Amino acid sequence: MFENNSSHLKLLYRTLIKLVPGAQKCRDLCLNTWDSTATEHVWTKDDDTYVQCPVLVKKSKRITCGTESIIHRASVIGKDKLGVSNAANFIQSIDAMIMSRMIKQAHLQGFELYGIHDAFYAHPNHINTIRQNYLDILIDIAGKPIFVSWLNTMRKTNGLTDMNEASIKHFIEQIRTAEYHLS
Repeated sequence: MFENNSSHLKLLYRTLIKLVPGAQKCRDLCLNTWDSTATEHVWTKDDDTYVQCPVLVKKSKRITCGTESIIHRASVIGKDKLGVSNAANFIQSIDAMIMSRMIKQAHLQGFELYGIHDAFYAHPNHINTIRQNYLDILIDIAGKPIFVSWLNTMRKTNGLTDMNEASIKHFIEQIRTAEYHLS
């Protein structure tokens, strides 16, 4: 892990901007959704699941009893001037949506699928079906304005619009022809 504002961290970000500018733009958009006056951030995923993420701040309090004392540290709901968790929480909510769809699809196809985060467990006879289901779900998600909708919700605006149709089709084609190695 790099220290904040270290030369190594600055070099990493410069390199990422050169190599993956789209990912860096998405990261910046996500980070700019932070509301320093909020005690929670909420949104609804495209499957109508309500997501509620409390803002947790670390508090310390010294507790003294006679001549002994300890410092008690806890995370409590509060307001934080600067936060970076929205980006991670959004991505994790999409991961959860994918997991839910994967398990439902497997059930409809007549086999059991278990998962932890983005690792899937099933009988080896179903692995190619699982891979195809995953690909189909990613293609479906890519064709929807999930990211734009989330950004508009977080910013409480409708200022962002979807990418143009040609960009979406190109993105979907890249997903369709990629190889996914699931664990």
